[in-house]
Amino acid sequence: MQSRNNAASFSIYNAAVNITHRDFYEEILSRLASVSPICNQGRSTAVEISEDRQEEEPIIDLITRVEDFAAELLTLTKNLFAQYYEAKDTFFRAMYGTVARNKISLIDRNLLERTCDVRWWAMEHAFWFSLSSENTFYLCLNRLMEAMEQALPKEIFPTAKEWCAKITVQNYVTGDERSPMARLGQLIASQSTEVRASIEEDYLSLERALKTAAEAEEYACSRLQDIRSSYSLYRDLVVVDLEGKIIANSNQETRSAVLGLNVSDENWFKGVLSDNSNRGYFVDDVLPSKVEKQPSLVYAAVIRENGNLQSDPIGVMGVFFDFQGESSIILNDYLPRDPDGMILEGWKTFLTNRAHKILAASDEVSSPIGSLAQVPRAHRTLKPGEAIMSYAVYDGIDSAVCSALTEGYLEYKGLGWT
Repeated sequence: MQSRNNAASFSIYNAAVNITHRDFYEEILSRLASVSPICNQGRSTAVEISEDRQEEEPIIDLITRVEDFAAELLTLTKNLFAQYYEAKDTFFRAMYGTVARNKISLIDRNLLERTCDVRWWAMEHAFWFSLSSENTFYLCLNRLMEAMEQALPKEIFPTAKEWCAKITVQNYVTGDERSPMARLGQLIASQSTEVRASIEEDYLSLERALKTAAEAEEYACSRLQDIRSSYSLYRDLVVVDLEGKIIANSNQETRSAVLGLNVSDENWFKGVLSDNSNRGYFVDDVLPSKVEKQPSLVYAAVIRENGNLQSDPIGVMGVFFDFQGESSIILNDYLPRDPDGMILEGWKTFLTNRAHKILAASDEVSSPIGSLAQVPRAHRTLKPGEAIMSYAVYDGIDSAVCSALTEGYLEYKGLGWT
């Protein structure tokens, strides 16, 4: 159905109900309502021009029929438009509820696909070998400490113990006389032949283990760099031992500050190691970290000895992901655009976490990252997989607000995002 000037097309498949529809409706009702005064005037005229009752009745009968027809048409029009608006509203709710559900499902699917990448990388030789080499280094260090405690004079042992405490894979430099390892070697060399003989083999074992671990961790960093260079949205990738200490990372620019950091108190590290489902992976919320100050989505996977899924965990891989960069593709999709490809004013979409804080948005100016979403209460109490649409004022504009809560994707339960 179209208006007389052909300015607007009315279709049940067009979800918008706007002022043009209302104007057209009011025009029809106005014209039908004007029939009644004309009919009243017609009755008066019929009485005036008729000479007798017999001439008057056919005219009045015709006018009454016109009046009844107009009244019926008025009622029919009201019902028709009421059903039309109701049908459009139902379609609107269904259509945009489906869009919201599709967007959250796409995000869940992408999250699960990313965990597959991380779990696969965590099985690589470079990463489990670097952790195994570090463990071997600490075993050798403990054996040397025990041997020195037995062999060294009591007044010398505290100094040796102090140098041992400073030896790490990260600060090892071959041939540097100032390094803790070199200083410990000098201390041992200054002892008697009998003392040196009792601890020299343990010292050499430690030196070999330290060199192996340093080379392994250097290779692990190199391999992480290769992965990061292939994925523009990865901010950093790290390998962490069971104590929470980072032993390798992918970002050369931050390496000096990141290596040696302890992240044992961060949710992604604790979450993947405490996961009772034995899935071996974890996805954290978008949060800042000691590793990456910008809020990042963190994927974590357990690293196991020899890359064997049946082996015990020996460490964790963490991947810090620029979630806003990825999610913007999904969030901006399905939004109407002008001829220049720009999203129409008033249309926006954003993603919130369990606390209803915005994680990503198509318009970060009106929906700042980290702020609370100003949506109706019913949109904050959805059940998994549920979608809802309601009308509200958002940013000072009468708006239709559509929301859907994640229900997960396949084995992945989702993070409770909306």
